[in-house]
Amino acid sequence: MWGELRAVWRDSYREIWNPLFGGWEVHKDIYVELYQELDKALDDISETPFSIHLNDALHLKEAFEKTLAIANVDIDRDLAERKFFESNVTELKGASERRAVLEVVLIECLEEEALVSSLLNQVLHELADNSDKKTEARKRALESILNDPEKSEVAFEAVSPEMISSEMALIQFFESAFEIINDYGGEEMANQYFNLLVNFIQKFNLRYDIRRPCALCPTIPGLFSSLLYDLSNITSQDAHLDSMMKDFQNAIRDLKQDSSEGRIKTCIQKQFNLLEAIASRFPGVKNSDLMGICGQLTTWPHKGVRSALGSLYGFACEYPGIRHGGKHETVLRPMDMRDLIALSVLLAGFTPYLSNEISPDLVYGRN
Repeated sequence: MWGELRAVWRDSYREIWNPLFGGWEVHKDIYVELYQELDKALDDISETPFSIHLNDALHLKEAFEKTLAIANVDIDRDLAERKFFESNVTELKGASERRAVLEVVLIECLEEEALVSSLLNQVLHELADNSDKKTEARKRALESILNDPEKSEVAFEAVSPEMISSEMALIQFFESAFEIINDYGGEEMANQYFNLLVNFIQKFNLRYDIRRPCALCPTIPGLFSSLLYDLSNITSQDAHLDSMMKDFQNAIRDLKQDSSEGRIKTCIQKQFNLLEAIASRFPGVKNSDLMGICGQLTTWPHKGVRSALGSLYGFACEYPGIRHGGKHETVLRPMDMRDLIALSVLLAGFTPYLSNEISPDLVYGRN
């Protein structure tokens, strides 16, 4: 998403955290507090399938025992137990390496190499499908990190944008970090954090303003950018809408070479076509023309808003060369670039009324 904090999260280490903690003597426990807060913004993603369970010592042992059980092979369980502990599999780093060693131990125990991988997959699927087991593993992993300031620092620095669940969750982290830093480093350090965050947002042209003490608020350009992002997502998922959007975008690009009145009219026409295509998908809508659709929709807060779009549609129908031959006597002047800019913004602004696929709360907060 354009202008999102998530997109430039990695840059925050260079622009915010390293300058902040490099210049102050601050207790390492601050990373425990920061990571605990950042963890709330993280998705349950894994570097490999089942890694949350393979990286959990208890679930790794459980997977081993259940695989032996469902194999239905007569084995010496005490010997199998000894082989498991002698492999030191729970001491290994990384789910892939743990799984590889676990499979070797299982093959030694079962002497059925062809079955081991599929049986282990079956057991790991059962663990992954159990929400309580997943919660247990995640809780133990977090506790292991939070009980060690050095682990917390490493885990904090290892977070990637792909691990962050949502833009709103990351906003809440940056806001909460101010209080944590204030508690550990006092007002002067918290003020430096605030200033670094302001500079970070300005440098990367992010869609926020910051208010004291530390509240990130969407800007007007950010709102419009967010709306266009959702509009782009909607149109890209449907072949007909995608074609309409490309027609509109190509018409806009053509103005680079020729910004004549005819080209401007074409842009406006293509945008009206796109709006009609979007609005016609609204549940319960039967009409195909924008005026008829406006009359069927119940999304309007007041008839004046509905009439405003209706008037714009009327203009497009009456002005010669946009939608129809039009009425020459209604023309006050030739179309120019100011009309393109004004009408493009106005018409895009009506899309939350015309589509049930756009979430206004998401446009505002990206949550």
